[in-house]
Amino acid sequence: MLEIPWLFVLLIMALCGFTVFLFLPSILELKRPRNHGPRRILKDEIKGIDETVIGSRRLELPFFVKGYIPENLQQTIMSLDGKKISKIDADTTKIVGNMKFPSGIEILENIVIEGHLTIGDESRFHGSVQASENVKIGCNVIVEKDLVSGKDISVDKNTVINGSLNAKGSVQLGPNALVRLSLFSGRNVELGQGAKVTKNIISGGFIVSHENLKP
Repeated sequence: MLEIPWLFVLLIMALCGFTVFLFLPSILELKRPRNHGPRRILKDEIKGIDETVIGSRRLELPFFVKGYIPENLQQTIMSLDGKKISKIDADTTKIVGNMKFPSGIEILENIVIEGHLTIGDESRFHGSVQASENVKIGCNVIVEKDLVSGKDISVDKNTVINGSLNAKGSVQLGPNALVRLSLFSGRNVELGQGAKVTKNIISGGFIVSHENLKP
């Protein structure tokens, strides 16, 4: 009866184990799903992407955004791109840079803008609005609290400021505009036909009312 050379068998088993260990990463890599490269996008799919170029960078909104986010809010998201936004307190948001709010938007918080501010028609602000530069407000806008500007304020027709209005520069109120509290201006004040200020008007310049200029 032949004796089994156990030492030789152990050496062969050790060699096989080392070989498997050496090639194990390659075996696992072969079992992984293959990457078929970038997916080809059809022309019909490209139509579903809304692209806006802001500065030198391109911002893309996926096609399903239009179904879930109102168009005016999409425009606001676009206009906020690249701007520094911070919370001053629980109900006040600060935006650094010129800001243009589209028509028909509704803002629940107080807004502070470091720059020029433009507000589109039919918008509503439940808090106060403050800007360091000029403020231009469209028609039929409602500001529930105070409106403050570091320079000039121009308000279009039928807009209502339920708080006070304070501008370091001039103030122009369009026809039937209303300020329910006082108006403070560092320069001239111009009141359009039917425009009213419920309390005091304090101005560092002339006050012109087109109501008094009727023939």
